[in-house]
Amino acid sequence: MKKTTTRTTNPTKAIGYCRVSTQEQAQEGVSLAAQDERIRAYATMRGVSLVEVVREEGVSGGTPFASRPQGSRVL
Repeated sequence: MKKTTTRTTNPTKAIGYCRVSTQEQAQEGVSLAAQDERIRAYATMRGVSLVEVVREEGVSGGTPFASRPQGSRVL
């Protein structure tokens, strides 16, 4: 029996997340805008529909995701 694959017309949905640790990085480092651009390009390449791109400024990567203001919102 021959197997067929069915393609869905509904793209996968996702939420993007950008973060920098300090306000200085938000202004001068790897900017949130650059991260946002990369997330959007990746989503386009993979056929993913972005519902939203959430930004988090001045939050350490050591802070558990669920404890971050925007991280908990995403979850």
